[in-house]
Amino acid sequence: MPFSSLRFGYFCEFRPKTFFFTSGSKRASLWHLLFKLCKVRSVQFGSKGIPYINTYNGRSIRYPDPLIKANDTIKLDLESNKIVNFIKFDDGNVVMVTGGRNIGRVGILKNRVKGY
Repeated sequence: MPFSSLRFGYFCEFRPKTFFFTSGSKRASLWHLLFKLCKVRSVQFGSKGIPYINTYNGRSIRYPDPLIKANDTIKLDLESNKIVNFIKFDDGNVVMVTGGRNIGRVGILKNRVKGY
């Protein structure tokens, strides 16, 4: 791998929000203000049957994509408060531990044990 003068930073809070950016770019300081990654807590129906999702950081977003389920991650545009993209919580995806002793570890999800 060739040597590069760019240094990469990692920004992680206790909320499910994580960003990777390069410290050499001018957009590094403003890049994390453009969008936010939010973990979906639940998908529910409000009054008059309007679907909405609840996220772990307290946001409620109306009219989500019907394919979004609980534990998925959404990419939220902060200017328009709309969902740009979403990532399913399935086997084979790259995940990062957000709590416990192994916080910050990155790996591939092999299987999920339900019922615990």
